[in-house]
Amino acid sequence: MKVTISVGGTWYAFQMAAQLDRRGHLDRLIATHRPQRGEAIAPSRVRANLVPELFVQLPPRLHLPWQGEYYKAQLFDWWASRQVDPGTDILVAFTAFGLHTIRAVKPHGVITIAESGGTHIAHLRALVEEEHRHWGLPAPRIDARLDVKQQWEYGEADYVGVLSSFSRQSFVREGIPEDRIVCIPPGVDVALFQPRPQQDGVFRILAGGLRIRKGIGYLLEAVAGLPRRNIELATTGRVPPDAVPILAKYDVPIRHYGPLPRRRLAELFAQSSVLVLPSIEDGFGLVILEALASGIPVICSRNTGGPDVIRDGQEGFVVPIRDAAALRERLLFLYEGDAERRRMGEAARAKALEYSEDAYGARLVQAYRHLLARSGSPPQETTVPQFYASFWDTTEMRDACGHWSDAHFRRHFDGLLRPDDVVLDVGCGDARAYQSRVLGAVRKLYGVDISERAVAAARARGVEAVAQDLSAPLPFAEGTFDKVICFEVLEHLFDPKFAVEQMARVLKPGGLLIVSVPNAGYLPDRLGALLFGRVAAPPSDFANPWKSPHIRFFNQTSLVSLLRACGFDATAVRSKSDPSIFDLLGVFGRPGRFISRQLSERLPRWAKLAFLGDLWPAVFAPGLLVVARRRPPRGTREAVSAADAREVS
Repeated sequence: MKVTISVGGTWYAFQMAAQLDRRGHLDRLIATHRPQRGEAIAPSRVRANLVPELFVQLPPRLHLPWQGEYYKAQLFDWWASRQVDPGTDILVAFTAFGLHTIRAVKPHGVITIAESGGTHIAHLRALVEEEHRHWGLPAPRIDARLDVKQQWEYGEADYVGVLSSFSRQSFVREGIPEDRIVCIPPGVDVALFQPRPQQDGVFRILAGGLRIRKGIGYLLEAVAGLPRRNIELATTGRVPPDAVPILAKYDVPIRHYGPLPRRRLAELFAQSSVLVLPSIEDGFGLVILEALASGIPVICSRNTGGPDVIRDGQEGFVVPIRDAAALRERLLFLYEGDAERRRMGEAARAKALEYSEDAYGARLVQAYRHLLARSGSPPQETTVPQFYASFWDTTEMRDACGHWSDAHFRRHFDGLLRPDDVVLDVGCGDARAYQSRVLGAVRKLYGVDISERAVAAARARGVEAVAQDLSAPLPFAEGTFDKVICFEVLEHLFDPKFAVEQMARVLKPGGLLIVSVPNAGYLPDRLGALLFGRVAAPPSDFANPWKSPHIRFFNQTSLVSLLRACGFDATAVRSKSDPSIFDLLGVFGRPGRFISRQLSERLPRWAKLAFLGDLWPAVFAPGLLVVARRRPPRGTREAVSAADAREVS
């Protein structure tokens, strides 16, 4: 068994790599630096690239107002995707740094794990934002691009790696199946962190962290209510800016030790009386194991890995989040009970031995061998409905559908929907895109989609949705609907003509079809095909990149011709989104696409020549949006009123 680890930082990846290397299972460690804490990893196994780290380290040193985390993650990921050996058995890619690397190895049958040291990014963001509001402080900036990237990694990797039951449950609540989650608690260096006689007899409360997310405010409130005799609140590391106003709020006996080398940190643990980690969110909290190994009890919140290793009242205490009174009560118990504190410390050391680095290595090997022993890869889709059930869960489309701006909605629907309309959405998916706004603008919204899972989600969002294969007749009577929506569907169908004929059948005479497709005639795609023979049909299954869900390709002429053949007259053709002239840079691969994206995000419409998409959509529209009216039966066409004609003008 050969395992590759890819990480754009440190975290616990080096500990993981050292244990695998010791057992002969490490293929490569791909990182931004070489071991810095004495981890025993063969140098030949390490691939290191410092350049991505400069995107984060240089701006603050040069006093530049620039956040470089996204660029670090992308550059490292692109580089790592070229360092991984496709012959490895398992890739462990730390989240935010692994999407391209995962995609690079999946065609080779490598088992992929998106390793998350914390909770699900959506869960983390919600808790952190809520906690900062509680303290009247602005929430820390989380780059939305990294947020989305991590969610893609969760979906596209075979498994998600976590450290604790708390973290695992956050993924389950966000829809990740439990059988795709691999939970392996970390280990601790029990030789470095070990009990030592306390020298000064001070009741030293060691804070598990200073960030708001670590619950420092509640610890300060708890300590403020304790007796002042012979008590010290010890903190380490750099003081984060968001903690400064909270630290100033409470009058407590604090001693800040600052950043410490690991050996000095281990000494401070041994000279402390208790560790307190009342985190609001923590994937595990490695300081818990370090405290247990040092022979001191731990008080932690339920939102950590503590409940997995601490028996309440034995090695320490587990308390609810945001409960300063509970913290104070347990601290007072330990402050007044020397004998109980010593008993808990002895139990803590015994428990820590179960989580030694050696035990951690054994758990890693056992878990990874179990993944290899499973009967093949996770189930592959074998039928069209199974394919599209997977499609909604594992592709970028699922996440892109959740980002419809007001301007995007107006571009698609402005002036087209009426309060008394009954509308059908063909290929509604899980209704996370525009459907909530359509529901507020019409009398009733129906939907059809091939994925039963997507249909269930759509119904939960208020759409009258049914599961339907579009190769079969639509399950509605003739002339039922005023409008039919069909976005990004026709390119997926074996027989788009039959599907459009069915839409015409269920539309009332004079009713409108609003349809969009990718534009095969888009100028950058034409250049890509001319220069490199590249067809713009991105795969949805990265284990089988030849299998694209796009099996039909339309330009403006072919789409309008199809609609005309099915009884429609196109009344408007425009670009479905703002194009950018800089999209032409995309023909030069990833660097060109990166530059194009940065320019497109920052420049106004006029600078991007976005107007060309509506002026000449056949060439400059990335996707075509067509509004077409169903032709009335012969002899009744004159019944279409002038008011209806103005509706699409």
